[in-house]
Amino acid sequence: MAPVVPYIAMAASVASGLAQYRSKQAQAQQLEAQAKQSELQGRVQAIAYKKQGNEVLRRMNQVMASNIARGAARGIDPFSGAIEMTNMYNRRIGISEFQIARDNATMAKEMAKYQAGQQITAAKTIKKFAPFKLMGSIATGYSTTKQIYGNQWTPFKDLSSAVTLKPSVESSF
Repeated sequence: MAPVVPYIAMAASVASGLAQYRSKQAQAQQLEAQAKQSELQGRVQAIAYKKQGNEVLRRMNQVMASNIARGAARGIDPFSGAIEMTNMYNRRIGISEFQIARDNATMAKEMAKYQAGQQITAAKTIKKFAPFKLMGSIATGYSTTKQIYGNQWTPFKDLSSAVTLKPSVESSF
């Protein structure tokens, strides 16, 4: 029974390493999915900002049309004087708010791209180093098993002579 225990310990080490490897793969896939979600969310926010900007322009036109109609109904020239100054002020404020909404839309898309890029980079890094973690886990299990069972356990007995250097005595005299 004792000769089997080191192999069971190594099998557990390999299984643990594989579980960690699969976990890292799943984590990378999750980050990739989050990156796609971030980009979609940025687009949705950009559309909301554009809609907000269009609504500002619509309200601005509505207010200006109302001012012109009221002025004309009172017999005042709607394209001069106080009515025109009020409309110019409304136009300036409306265009300013529209530009802010447009800039917010651009920033939302760019920030979403940046965040998605960060998540993709993290996923690539995880995928890159997961195999090394697997090999490290297996090597650690082998080292631990070797420390516990010493030289009495050599899983590669047939290959041990191929790796061991044998000094040769040759005389060159």
